[in-house]
Amino acid sequence: MVISLQDRGTPPRPGVKKANVKVIVTRNLLSPIFFNETYQVTIPENQGVASSIIKVSATDADVKYNKLVYSIVGDQTAASYFNIDPNDGTIKLTQALTGTPINSFVIRVGATDDGPITRSGSALVFVDVTRNLQKPNWITGLLPSITIPENTASGTSLYKVSATDADSQPPNNQIDYYIISGGEYFQADPSTGDLRVKVPVFTDPTNASSYQVTLVARDRGTPSFQSDPFTITVNVQRNLYAPRWVGTPYNFAVSINVADNALVQTLNARDDDAAPFNLLSFDMIPYPGSSSSYFTFTNAGATSADLRVVNGHIDSKPQLYVRVQDSGSPRKYDIALVTITVNRNLNPPRFTTSTKTITINENNSLGGAISDCSATDSDPGLNGEIIYFLVSSQPASNYFQVLETTGNIIVQRDLHLDTSSSYVLYVAARDRGTPSLPATSTCTVTVNVDRNLYPPAFVDLPYDRTLNTSVGVNAAVVDVNATDADTVSPFNIVNYEIVRQTVDGAFSLNRVTGLLTVNSSLTQSSYTIAVRAYDRGNPPLSAYNVFVVTVSRNLQSPQIQDPGAGQQYTKTVEVLETIGLQTQITSVSALDGDTGNAGLVSYYLVGNNASLMYFLVNPDTGAITLRTSLLFDTTLQYTLNIIARDKDPTPRQSPTTATVIVNVYRNTYTPQFITNCSRAVNENLVPLQTLTSVTATDSDRQNTFEKVSYEIIGDGYAPEYIQFNNTSGIITLTSSLSNSEAAILYLRVRAFDNGVPPKSSTTVCAISINKNLNTPQWTTTQYTYTVSQSMNVSSFKNQIHE
Repeated sequence: MVISLQDRGTPPRPGVKKANVKVIVTRNLLSPIFFNETYQVTIPENQGVASSIIKVSATDADVKYNKLVYSIVGDQTAASYFNIDPNDGTIKLTQALTGTPINSFVIRVGATDDGPITRSGSALVFVDVTRNLQKPNWITGLLPSITIPENTASGTSLYKVSATDADSQPPNNQIDYYIISGGEYFQADPSTGDLRVKVPVFTDPTNASSYQVTLVARDRGTPSFQSDPFTITVNVQRNLYAPRWVGTPYNFAVSINVADNALVQTLNARDDDAAPFNLLSFDMIPYPGSSSSYFTFTNAGATSADLRVVNGHIDSKPQLYVRVQDSGSPRKYDIALVTITVNRNLNPPRFTTSTKTITINENNSLGGAISDCSATDSDPGLNGEIIYFLVSSQPASNYFQVLETTGNIIVQRDLHLDTSSSYVLYVAARDRGTPSLPATSTCTVTVNVDRNLYPPAFVDLPYDRTLNTSVGVNAAVVDVNATDADTVSPFNIVNYEIVRQTVDGAFSLNRVTGLLTVNSSLTQSSYTIAVRAYDRGNPPLSAYNVFVVTVSRNLQSPQIQDPGAGQQYTKTVEVLETIGLQTQITSVSALDGDTGNAGLVSYYLVGNNASLMYFLVNPDTGAITLRTSLLFDTTLQYTLNIIARDKDPTPRQSPTTATVIVNVYRNTYTPQFITNCSRAVNENLVPLQTLTSVTATDSDRQNTFEKVSYEIIGDGYAPEYIQFNNTSGIITLTSSLSNSEAAILYLRVRAFDNGVPPKSSTTVCAISINKNLNTPQWTTTQYTYTVSQSMNVSSFKNQIHE
C-alpha cells in the first residue's frame, strides 16, 4: 500500500515523496487435531466422584489461533457422568456409577481453537466400567462340622452354607456354590448352598467315620470371582455294633401253677452304638417242633422286652427264639434261644441262723473248718438238696471258702498275707431243683482274726554294764526286758536269746526271764552282746539290741582332797575383777588309789552356767584360772563345779564334786572430793608457793580400787600458771599471776580410781586474783587554806578539789 501526503492549503500542495505500506493478513487455516482418535480406559464402579479418569490432548498448527478449549459433545448419557477440564483436557467422574447399570460409556470430546471463525476437532473416549470388584466371602458362624447317621437317604438336606458378595449389582453379587473336593457322597445346590446326600454313606466300603467336603462360592460376574475354600467335616454315626442279648443263655422256669399273663422274665439287650442306631425292637421266632403260642413278647422299655405266659397250662418244655433288632439300614440283630422249664421246685432253702461272729488266730491251719452256715429245704429229691457258696465277700473270699455241700467255712489261704483284723462272709444257698431256687436270705459270718501286730520293744535301756575283774561264773549281769503291745496270747509272750557275742559262751541269757549271767571266766576288757527278743507268733516278730559289758580293772574312784570333806568339798575365794588371765585363782586336788592310768586324775569343770565361760581348770594340775576377762561381766559370784576322773579306758569319776565359789570384788564407788579447793590470792604471790590442793576419797575396800589419782583437764589458760602433783593433789604456782589479765583462773581437776575402766569425778578450783594491792596515798599530809568568813561551803570544796 502506497500513501501520499498533502497539506490543507489552498490549493493544497502534495508531498514530494510517497510511502509504500504492506498489509499481512493472519488467517485461522487449521483445525485442532487430537493425538489419538480414540482413547480407552477401564474404571471400577466405585471410582470416586471428582476423580480423574483420563487426560486427552490435542494440538493446533496455526501460529496464532492455537489456544484450545476442551468440551464433551456426546454421546448419549456420557455428559451426565463425566466432565472435562476445558484447559488441560482432564476427564473426571461427576456422578457415582453404582446407580446405573451402564457398563460402557462413549464420550465424544471436542477441542475448539480461538480463531475469529473457530475450528474444532473431536475424539472418542471409550470408558468401560468394571463392576465385579469383590469376591464372595463366607458368612461368619458356619459350623466346622456336622454329624449324620450313616443311613441318611439320598437328597436329604444336611446343612446350608452361605456367602455374601459386596458388589452392588447383579450378576456380580449373585453367588453359586460348588463342591471342589469330597463330592463322592455329597452334593451342593448351586443356587441355595444346600449340602445334600448324593449317595448314602453306608455304601462306603471303608466305613469312614468322617468326610471332608470343601466348597467354594463363585459370583456370576465377568470375570467371575471365587471365595476362599470352606471345608466342613461331615461326621458319620455308623451302625457299628449289632445289638446283643444280655444274660444269655435264657433258661427260665415257671411254676406248674403259673397264672395267665404272668411275667416269665424281662429280657434285656444292649447296643453300643449311639442314637439312632441303638433304638431297639423285639419279636419272637418259632422254634422248630415247639409251640410259641404259650407266650407273648412285647417291649418293656428302650432296651428290654417282657416275656409273658398267655396260657398257663404248660405241659411241656417249650423253646422259642427271641430277636432284637436295631434301626440301622440294613438292620442288625441278635437271636437268642429261650428254654422254659416247668418248675416243680416250690420251696427255697432257709438258713437256720442269719448272723454269726467267730474269733480265730492268724496261725489257724489251712483247710480246717472254723464255722458253718446250715440251711433247710422241705422239697423232696434234688429240689431239697442245698448248694452253699459265697457272694460279695471281697476280700474275705480270698482267704475263706464255704464247702458247697456242707456249708462249713474253712481257711483257704495263709492269713499272714493280709493285715485285716476282721472279715465279713456272706454265705448264700440254692437248691438243686430245675430251675434252682435261691435261699430267701444270706448267712452273714463275721470272722475276727487275732493278729500278731506288734513286735517286742526293749525297756529299761540301756543295758551297758561294767563288771569288776573279780566277778564269778553265774553272776547276774543285767535283766534284759521287753514288752509286747499285743493283747492276745501267744503274741504277747516274749522270749530271749543271744544272737551274737564277742566270745561265744562268755555269757548266757535265760530264754524266759531275760536274765544275762556270766557263763565263763572273763579275760577281755569288753564284750559286745547282741540279743533278740521275739514273740510266739508264726512267724515271730522280733526286736534286737546291742550293748557292751565292760570288765573294769579300775577299782577305785578319785577322791576329792582339796577342798576336803571337812569343808564339805567347798571353798570360797575372792578376786578383783581386774585379775589377769594367767593368774592362778586357786586349785583343787584329788587322789586315786589305783595304779597306772587308773590312778592318774584329770579335772573337769561341769555344768552349763556362766562359770564355764569365764573360768577353766587345768586338767592335770587342778589349777583354776580365767578363760575370759571378768570385766566383760557384772556377776559378783560364780560357782565352779569340778569333778575328778581317772584316766583308765573305762574311767571312774569322783563320787563328790568340788565346789569353788569365786567372789568378784568389783569397782563399785566413784572418788568424791572432800575439800574446797577454791582460793583468793594476791597477784604478787611468789612462784613455787602452794596455790591450793584437792583431796578426794574412794569408798572401795582397801587394796582394791580405792587408790585415787588426779589430773588437770582444763580450763582455758589456767594450766599455764600452775604445776600439779597427780598423786598428792597439791597445786603449785609456777608463773607470776600479774601476767594474767583474768581476775579468776578456773582449774578443772579430775579424780579417778585404779579400776579398769576407772571411775572418776571432777571439780573446779576457782583462783581469785587480788590485783588491788595498794591504797591511795596523800602526797602532802598538811594543807593550810585561808578563807574568808563569808565564804560559802561550796566555794571551799571547789578550792580543795583544785
